[in-house]
Amino acid sequence: MKKILVIINKNWETEPVLNALTNPKLRPAALPFPEVINTPCDGDNRMSQPRAVFSLPREGEEPLQVVVRCIEDLMATGVNTSSSLEKYKVLPTSSSASAPPTIPTRQ
Repeated sequence: MKKILVIINKNWETEPVLNALTNPKLRPAALPFPEVINTPCDGDNRMSQPRAVFSLPREGEEPLQVVVRCIEDLMATGVNTSSSLEKYKVLPTSSSASAPPTIPTRQ
């Protein structure tokens, strides 16, 4: 399955993005409602799962999976959420939580 990984910087930026992606008046008509949608229920607004997973059917091809993650979810607690070093450290884990994203190659 081909995958697109959408990484959002801050947890407070995640909800507006998901609102746009799930609002039928704002999202592209071909974008279905997400198969998985997660909202944190605790006070620190962090979660280990993707915030949303979309599956886009493609005629004659395998579906395209779009995974929405928040990099702040993966950062250590107590670390400044603007720390580029911490984001650099956790960025590889954003795609390792599931199958890695597909990187297009030119042929």
